[in-house]
Amino acid sequence: MSLKNWKDRQAKLELRASKIEEMGKIDAAADGKPLTDEQRTQFDALETEVQEIDAVIQRFDRLSDLKHGIDDQRSDPDGREPGREDHGQDEQRSGLLAEVPERDRKRYSVLRIIQARAASRPLDGLEAELSQEIAQRSGKDPEGAYVPFDLPIESRDLTTSTGAGAVGTSTARTLIGLLQARTLVASLGATMMTGLRDSLSLPKQTAAPAGAWVAEGSAPAEGDITIGQVGLSPNSLRAWTKLSQKFIKQSSVDAEQFARNELVNTLRRLLDQAVLNGSGSGAEPEGILQNSSVPTVAIATNGGAITWAHVVDLETELADDNADMGSLAYVTTSKGRGAMKKTQKVAGEARFIWENNMVNDYPARATNLLPSNLTKGSGTALSPVLYGNFADVIIGMWGGMDLIVNPYTGDTEGIVRVTAGVEADVAYRHDESFAKVVDLDPTA
Repeated sequence: MSLKNWKDRQAKLELRASKIEEMGKIDAAADGKPLTDEQRTQFDALETEVQEIDAVIQRFDRLSDLKHGIDDQRSDPDGREPGREDHGQDEQRSGLLAEVPERDRKRYSVLRIIQARAASRPLDGLEAELSQEIAQRSGKDPEGAYVPFDLPIESRDLTTSTGAGAVGTSTARTLIGLLQARTLVASLGATMMTGLRDSLSLPKQTAAPAGAWVAEGSAPAEGDITIGQVGLSPNSLRAWTKLSQKFIKQSSVDAEQFARNELVNTLRRLLDQAVLNGSGSGAEPEGILQNSSVPTVAIATNGGAITWAHVVDLETELADDNADMGSLAYVTTSKGRGAMKKTQKVAGEARFIWENNMVNDYPARATNLLPSNLTKGSGTALSPVLYGNFADVIIGMWGGMDLIVNPYTGDTEGIVRVTAGVEADVAYRHDESFAKVVDLDPTA
């Protein structure tokens, strides 16, 4: 069922409910007595309208069932439908695709968009309708075609290989992707604001009103709440990949998921990198590590080994600013994690700083999106440790993912370049919601 038909069906259901409600009012007015001629005429007319609405709804459902049957014949050998995903528990089903019935949502295809654009054909079906809906909501037309932000991706073990360079030369059922840094900011509780239309300023209380004890009959001093702003403005974030003509003609589940993973995961990694270590120069947001307003807990002049005392100091930094609340978590590099796993809380006790992906009962994650080559004094190859309330990270998203297909750049090699772009920005409710170590020496 297309998005338009789904919305029409919902409207018919609402109309049906209103007609039945009117029938109920007529019946209640009769108060258990036979209906008058006028009431009977009104009741019968409403019942006829309900039956006509039911016929329309059934037609929508029959058409969807017929299309559903056709797509079932195209499912892979495991019986899964095209586009069906096995996403983890941290994947939230929300956004525009959530408004589409599940069985139709599963048939949404990024490859169909790429195939149509590569052949210079206009989009049709659900892909076209969702792109148009996003354009209408955002007030901005795409350069290519919009893809919803809540596009699900799949994570599975892949066992076959393809040749070097552009993907798509293998006809095996699964494809191998690049081992890339894991994304984690959203899973730690970052606040996602999607569907934005214009630049946004969020009100932020920067000071509380004054208060004091006063004697009876005396007036307290007046004080005002001080309000500041946290601004979000759209900046372009783009990622691109090359796909062979052979690959984009594939219709398997794995080809579809591979295309989704390539584009969506790259954008997610870039957003994570902006949150954690964005430079703050040009259009790139400033990340927690680069933010000079985020307090730093120093280990030593030239860096050194992290201790339990440093962990306590990080948490104290937030507590001193009344910021030790919300989605608190630790993030470091893989080398930093290794060092914390080997460091005892107290000498002689088999209790370590990092245990079971927790540090002092708070979630702890490692990512190579953070650098492990920091320097301080004569110290090199140092790692950072970030601690804070990740719910105070705000990621703003405008429109949808804009998919631009260029079949001409690599035409002689049979290569199609696909660019995925989003309009996004990153901000923080409070800089005081974070603290950091920048001189952990994993070898110390």
